[in-house]
Amino acid sequence: MLQSTYNYRLQGRDDRVLAENIRAYCLAAKRQDRTLTFAEIAKRAGINPSSLSRILAGSGAAEQSLLGIAQAIGINPGRFLARVGNIEKYPNIQPIRARTSTRRRYTPKIARSIDDLIDNPELTSDFFGGAPNAILPWLLKSLNQIRQTCDSYSQRY
Repeated sequence: MLQSTYNYRLQGRDDRVLAENIRAYCLAAKRQDRTLTFAEIAKRAGINPSSLSRILAGSGAAEQSLLGIAQAIGINPGRFLARVGNIEKYPNIQPIRARTSTRRRYTPKIARSIDDLIDNPELTSDFFGGAPNAILPWLLKSLNQIRQTCDSYSQRY
């Protein structure tokens, strides 16, 4: 008997993440084409509108459904699998990973703000809601990283 390594414990979480990804891309397609509806996306994908509704509610999706939806809205189906942990259910889809961070570049202003937090333990406690002693090492490490990043940017530009 072939033993699958798919982790069914995480299936619910993965299905919800998948649903969020599909919903985001469908909404983006709807913004580009104002006449597009979810029913039209389902029709183009070759699935029932109620199936699309279940997929968007986090009930999971068959690989063919994902391929159809991706083709209907004109994107690579691998985008749906970004942040989905167990992708073994979709062996024919190569995932495209999402950007892991949307943070802005570090700036000297951010470094000064961290300096203020380090210099004022009461402010640190209020800001983080915890004991300043536990947070201080992390702040110092972050400040050093920010300063190194700022220095490397200033040398480049």
